[in-house]
Order: sequence, then structure tokens, then C-alpha cells
Amino acid sequence: DIADLSDLPHGLRAYYQRHWNTMRDTGGEVFERYQEPVVCLLATAREPVTIEQTTEWTRQYWARAGWDTSAFRPRAVRDVFRDWREFLNDEQTGGETRYRVYHTSFQDFLRDEVGLAPYHATISAVALAKITGLFPETPFAQSCLLATRLVEAGVRFVSLSNGGWDTHQQ
Repeated sequence: DIADLSDLPHGLRAYYQRHWNTMRDTGGEVFERYQEPVVCLLATAREPVTIEQTTEWTRQYWARAGWDTSAFRPRAVRDVFRDWREFLNDEQTGGETRYRVYHTSFQDFLRDEVGLAPYHATISAVALAKITGLFPETPFAQSCLLATRLVEAGVRFVSLSNGGWDTHQQ
């Protein structure tokens, strides 16, 4: 019916906003604890990632948010991939399915409207925790986190030093 056409959003950004609001309004705690973090983590990632990697990041996001990680349900992360399928692209790499946000314009919407900084911090912390010797919170680990945040904020050149052989202190 022609009256329904007037209800359509104008432009992609309006479409994203409408869908985001609908999912938030109907999803309640599932949206807050699973859908928003998973979709925003995928928007933050620079390359396609597996569901398993996204699950690890989401669990870490929960820990950083102070939520009870014993209540975390990995199956709910998988459900997000199903529920948000129209916004995701998948590809086969090395026998694994990897996902990414389909449109850069959706990533831009999430960056502008939701804010991706907490998700950048989560991914950075997970990656740095895998480097032997950086954690617990050593000065070099803190420098790495700061460098990551500077790059994410648009700084084009960052230099790190961990002391070592060329300190000219001798």
C-alpha cells in the first residue's frame, strides 16, 4: 500500500538508525549485553573475524564492564550473527568462516552514534594479553595501550621504546 512507502527511512543512515532503535527497544538486556557489543566489536575489527574470536572479545567486554562473566552465554553471541545477518558479510579463510560488517557506512554510523572506543580498548587488551611478558600491567604494556589509543584517535606516527640496547646511558 502506498501509505507504507512514506514510512520508509530516507537514506542509509536513517535506515541504520531505525533498525538500531528497533533492535534496542525490543531486545532489552539481550541487546545491551550481546547484540550491541558483538555488532560494535565487528565494526571495530579491521578484518573479518571468527565467531570464536568475537565470543572471546565479548566475554572480555563483559569483564571490563563489570558484568558477571559466569552468566555469559556463548550461544547468545552466535544468535547475534543470525539476527544481524543482513549487516554482515562472511568469507571462508583457511577452512573457517569469518565475518565482518558489510558496509563501511554502517561502521561509520556505529562510530558516530554509539561510539566504538570501548570496543577498541577491549580488542587491544585481548591482543596485548596474548604477548608474553606484557601483563601484569608493566610500564611497556601501558605504553603499548597508549600507543594503540593514539593510533585509533588518528595519530599517524607513534614510537615505542622498551629501553634496551640503544639507550646511550653508558
